[in-house]
Amino acid sequence: MAAAVAGRLKRWLRERVKVVVCVDAEQQRYVDDSLEYRGLPPWLEDTEMLYLGDLGFLDRQRIGKARWYEAGRELHCRNVRVEALVTADPSDWDGDFMRYYHLHGWESGRIVSDVSAGPSGDARGESSRRQLQRLMAHLSQALEVTPALVRTMRLELGLNVSVESLVFQHRALIGNRFHFQWRSTAHRDGFREQFEELGGDRGRSLAIIRRFEAALPMELQIEQRQQLSEPLTKEQEEFVLCLVKSQRQGCLSDDAQAMLLGWIGRMAQRAGRERWSEETRMLYALYWQKNKQSPDCIVPEGIDPTRLPRWITDPAVSGRQLRLVQQGDRLALAPLESGSPSPGVELARFEWSEKSTLRLHGKHGSDKRPLWPDSAIEMPEGLTEAIIDTPARRLVVRSLCCPSWATGLGRDRHGLFAELRVGGVDFVMRWIPPGEFMMGSPPDEPERHEWEGPVHRVRFGEGFWLAETACTQALWQAVMSETPSRFREDPTTRWRM
Repeated sequence: MAAAVAGRLKRWLRERVKVVVCVDAEQQRYVDDSLEYRGLPPWLEDTEMLYLGDLGFLDRQRIGKARWYEAGRELHCRNVRVEALVTADPSDWDGDFMRYYHLHGWESGRIVSDVSAGPSGDARGESSRRQLQRLMAHLSQALEVTPALVRTMRLELGLNVSVESLVFQHRALIGNRFHFQWRSTAHRDGFREQFEELGGDRGRSLAIIRRFEAALPMELQIEQRQQLSEPLTKEQEEFVLCLVKSQRQGCLSDDAQAMLLGWIGRMAQRAGRERWSEETRMLYALYWQKNKQSPDCIVPEGIDPTRLPRWITDPAVSGRQLRLVQQGDRLALAPLESGSPSPGVELARFEWSEKSTLRLHGKHGSDKRPLWPDSAIEMPEGLTEAIIDTPARRLVVRSLCCPSWATGLGRDRHGLFAELRVGGVDFVMRWIPPGEFMMGSPPDEPERHEWEGPVHRVRFGEGFWLAETACTQALWQAVMSETPSRFREDPTTRWRM
């Protein structure tokens, strides 16, 4: 980094200056072009000098600070005037350095002059340390920490320039000058707890982190989303499903498979308290199937790898007859041959294959996605049409129009319902799809009557409408023009003789 800055300075100033780089402040090693010196170069005397750096003000061990103080004293004796452009907040400056350096602050491309040094003794740097904790807490929402992210987050939070350097010295991070990651989940989770205690604005932090998400490799993008309990994008979902299908069909080479399993293993080691998506659950299930005999096989909290969807492990699943069922505000796929019918309203039946897709048209546009057994799909707002494409056929399921005998039609978590009005009285009918149920009272049921048994299976092949509640006195009156009930105080209650 220092060499790159030196090269730019030479180009900007057209080689009219000599640039010296301190490669090791503790050992006092300096480089001038290709020459290396142990101690300050001998030609540095009776001249003017521009210093760029933090003068060791941010060195936790204070070794660099002591070395630069000695260097300043020596330069002063050589009659060298030093203008120091310091990348540390004035609250971290040491006033003793003003004997040998003319200090100027450097903040986001601006030179800040005419500032005084901060407090002396233990109080120096206290403000930066507090701000560092706050910045680290906000950065804990990110999987990978880069210099650009740190600077953007610091400026957004209004923190001083010292904090930027202190972040990359923090023991909780490990990496190089371009990319840093958390040394362990314990370090990251510790700062996440501080984030909550400090009243951090999670939405604000996530908005900043998302600006840098696209620059991450796809696998880190997916991991980042999972750690933030954010849903995967369509592109990320397709990437994971492609990996799952390739693994299942044996399309991956040995090297590619080793890379895939290695990535899942690293994700498992870095996992905290994520809310895993269905796609990443599949990845972990595959990983566990391949590595469950290894003592190093780690499965994150919240994932049961034994619940691997049948379509991954059983090739015979392809070609199964499935039902598309609405369950409240979700769509689900249920096997047709299941012993007990799935709750909800059946919308369609079809023969599934791995190439099956579902397109949903809603109020805000359309959404196309792969269609997998044992999956649940959130319905978009204002759903108007669902299209199922399989290699054999296309099924189109359109939203129902309100029948003439009803005043309204809708769906909720219990399924399809119709609203009716009779003689000014409102009530609700529920659609009962074809199916079967066990009718009757078992012999050991308390207060059972003889005529309530035996328990038997009832199957009906056609659906029908059923009132949601028992008949009320008001509805009976509206239909029959009389009320036989002996209790008439509240006509909205069911009638009783």
